[in-house]
Amino acid sequence: MNDTQLHTLQTHLDYPFTDPALLRQALTHRSAGPVNYERLEHLGDAVLDLAVTTWLYHAFPEFGPGQMSILRAELVRASTLARFARQLDLPWAIALSRHADARGLRHRTSVLSDVFEAVVGAVFVDAGTLDPVARVLRPLIEPPAHAAMYRDPAFYHVTRPQVSSPAYPKGG
Repeated sequence: MNDTQLHTLQTHLDYPFTDPALLRQALTHRSAGPVNYERLEHLGDAVLDLAVTTWLYHAFPEFGPGQMSILRAELVRASTLARFARQLDLPWAIALSRHADARGLRHRTSVLSDVFEAVVGAVFVDAGTLDPVARVLRPLIEPPAHAAMYRDPAFYHVTRPQVSSPAYPKGG
C-alpha cells in the first residue's frame, strides 16, 4: 500500500493515524508475513463490543439488556463487519500473498470481518482511547441499527422516530 492509498483509507475512516504502521499491520493478512493483523484483530473484537455496547447504552436509554444484546449481536456479526469493511473500501487495501489472493481471500466474509476488527484495534491502539473508535463506527452502525429496530418494532418498542444521539456524554 502506497502513501496515497494509506491517506485515502484514513480519509474513509475519518481518523488520521499518528502511527500509520499500525494501519498497515491491520491490513496485512498472515499469508503476507509474520507481522500481520491477528493481534490487532483480537483486541479490536473486544474494543468493538465495548464501543457498540456503549453507543447502544447512550443512544437508546429505553432499551433493556436483552434488546441491547440482540442488537449488538446483529451489529458485530461477521457479515455486518464485512459489509462495513466494504463500505470503507478495505478489500483493495488488504496485503495478501499471491496464493491467498488467487484463492479469493480478499473478498471472504471471514477475512473482511477480521480486517475490520483489526482496523478498529489499530485505531484504539493509536488513539489510546475509545472516542475515535466511536467516531469511526457511528456512521457505519447507525443505519443497520435503525433498520433492525424497524424490522422488529414490537421487540424494540419503537414508537417514535429515532433521533441520533452522541456516542458518549460530554466529558466522557
